[in-house]
Amino acid sequence: MPNWTYNSINIQGEPKDIREFMNVISEHSANPDDAPDVMYKLINCNPTPDIFKNIHSGSSTIDGIQYREWFVDEDGTNRPMMDITREDIEKEYGFVNSIDWQYANWGTKWGDVETELISEVYTEARGTLDFTFNSAWGEPFILLNDIATKYNLQIINKWSIEMDQGNGISHYPMKHTEADIVYKQHIEGLKAINKKVNEITNE
Repeated sequence: MPNWTYNSINIQGEPKDIREFMNVISEHSANPDDAPDVMYKLINCNPTPDIFKNIHSGSSTIDGIQYREWFVDEDGTNRPMMDITREDIEKEYGFVNSIDWQYANWGTKWGDVETELISEVYTEARGTLDFTFNSAWGEPFILLNDIATKYNLQIINKWSIEMDQGNGISHYPMKHTEADIVYKQHIEGLKAINKKVNEITNE
C-alpha cells in the first residue's frame, strides 16, 4: 500500500473554461439508483491510452521465462509480450505499461481517487471550484499542471502525505521553463529506475 496524499484544490477561471473542464471530468452514473449520481475523475483530462488496457505488469512466468509485461487473452491465458511489440509500444507511448505511463503523464501511480466536489460557484466573470481527492505517494503534479495549461485555469493545491511524510502548497500552471525542467527530471528518473529493475530482472 502507498503512503496516501490528501489533496485539496481550488480551481479558478473564466466560466466557459470551468464548464468545459467540468464536462470532461464528470461521469454520470448509468444506474439512477446509484450514489453518487455524478463521479469526478481528473484523469479524464489525460486518460491512459487504450493500448494499455490489456497489458499487465509486474512478474509472470510463461513457459519457464519471466516477463515484466504480458498480455491476457479473452480466456484468461497469459501471453508474453514479444520484443518487437515492446519496441513499437515504447516508441509510440514512451513506456510499455500503464503504471509507468501514468507516473510519466500524471506524476503519480493512479492519478486522483475518491475525488469529491466540495463547492462550485459562478459569477459573470469567474468560476470557482473546490475539490478534495487522494493520490499515491505525492500530488499528481503533472496532471494538475497540464489541466491548468490546457483549460486556462489557475489551480492551488494544498497537499499532505500521511504519516507526516510531507506537506505543502503548489500553484499551477508552472512557468514553461520550470515545467520543462521538472518534467525532464521526472522522466529521466523514471527511466533510470526502470533500467535498474530490468538489469536486476535479467541477472
